[in-house]
Amino acid sequence: MKILWFVLRIGVGALFAYAGFSKLILPIENFEGILSQYEVIAHCLIHPIAFLLPWIEWMGGSLLILGFAPRLTSGILATVVFLFLMVLTSTLIIGGDANLNCGCFGEKIHLVISDFGCRISDFRNEF
Repeated sequence: MKILWFVLRIGVGALFAYAGFSKLILPIENFEGILSQYEVIAHCLIHPIAFLLPWIEWMGGSLLILGFAPRLTSGILATVVFLFLMVLTSTLIIGGDANLNCGCFGEKIHLVISDFGCRISDFRNEF
């Protein structure tokens, strides 16, 4: 069982470290542009989020890989994922673009949230 937790910790840590690093090596304006697609984020918060989030992801992923405070680090990263899901869901519910790039891995990998958005839209139109 310890081997499974070790592999999961390294895998999740590598995922977050890569996600953060892929945003850190690009100009901050690129990530700000991606964040501006989410219609529920206040404009005054876009720059601070674009500056802090890649560092949190990279440091959190690195700390998980190193095994430093894994419970605290995984709790922080789980909070980041929860907040992202809340922003994504809120944007899709209020009628935002269902084909937006989530920005999870900077510009290296484009993940489009269209299928999930269609399901949310269908649910919203039922009421």
